Amino acid sequence: SVVVLDAVTHVCLDITVVIHPSYTELVNAIWNAEALDQVNLVELRVLVVLLLDSTENFFNCLDVLRLIWESQFEILENFLCVHFFISFLVCLLILVGCGGQETTPETKDLTSAKSLADFDGTVLAGQEGTIHADLAKQINYSNFSEYPTVPDELIALKSGAVDGFICEEPQAIKITETDDSVTYIKLVNNDNGFKTTVEQSGLAIGCAKGSDLTEKINQVLNDANFDSSKQSALMEEMVKVSLGQDVELSTLTYDSIDSSDVLRVGMECDSDPYNWTDVNTTVKNYPITNNDGYYANGYDVQVSAYIACKLGKKLEVYAYDWDSLIPAVESGAIDAIIAGMSPTAERAQIIDFTNVYYDTNFVIVVKK
Repeated sequence: SVVVLDAVTHVCLDITVVIHPSYTELVNAIWNAEALDQVNLVELRVLVVLLLDSTENFFNCLDVLRLIWESQFEILENFLCVHFFISFLVCLLILVGCGGQETTPETKDLTSAKSLADFDGTVLAGQEGTIHADLAKQINYSNFSEYPTVPDELIALKSGAVDGFICEEPQAIKITETDDSVTYIKLVNNDNGFKTTVEQSGLAIGCAKGSDLTEKINQVLNDANFDSSKQSALMEEMVKVSLGQDVELSTLTYDSIDSSDVLRVGMECDSDPYNWTDVNTTVKNYPITNNDGYYANGYDVQVSAYIACKLGKKLEVYAYDWDSLIPAVESGAIDAIIAGMSPTAERAQIIDFTNVYYDTNFVIVVKK
């Protein structure tokens, strides 16, 4: 029965916390879910990763878990299945813990790191669909994993699955302002940090191949003298806004245009401080056209609004998964991608890119 499974699962989770204290937060987050739609599959995915890391040679568990992972948890059709699945995972974790494994994952103290060389031998992570894996090759790491989102990476870091993860500095600032258990090592591109090219660190606006919109946007950016100092100033404002601070946006000023001529811009609306989703309307956020009742804000949104104003168009923001952005602009569903996208050579074969509208710095987030 569900009651029996609940009791068994609760006991297993309690034992797991004793054996693996660093998993306490992760275990509590899973146990506190009261229904399937409240179970954070991110947390379940991370627990699977932890088990994959620790059961590499544990009979056939690896193959079983890989199968479950690849199925994207389609077996979790109801609350009963959720608890049964959690019980299965946790019991495996206990068996591994009792089988001679170290009871607490070791996390290196990296808070005093001064250069990439200090990360040799570490377990690192990066975000899927980014250049993080390529950047990580500059480090002699022991293992590197990719996660779907920054929150996934943060959970992995706090659980001890990884020693640190690569991200862009604005994201690291937001993370460390809201979570005092982590910090980031301020490495400077091409100095003591990652060696990068313009196409790696620069973010540009993507338009359809052959579109005259590319040159029009370049003209707007040039006329605004949108240099690195203005870029930094706007990003600083948007980091504060993302933290809930009351900030008067003064770097880019514009008037909203109400016109039948629209500029349709695509972004994830899930990557603050570049772009995120609000549930309430404010003076400076914009409705997400394909997600009724929600609003977009962030660095990318403010740049989009400024460009739309200068082109005499009304801004429409569309939320897309990262992998759907380029197909959307190819198909004509949107006019431009303003979503923190790097103008890599591979992407430039498919779409055109404007000049860089933000030059980012890559850092590594670690536990304090």
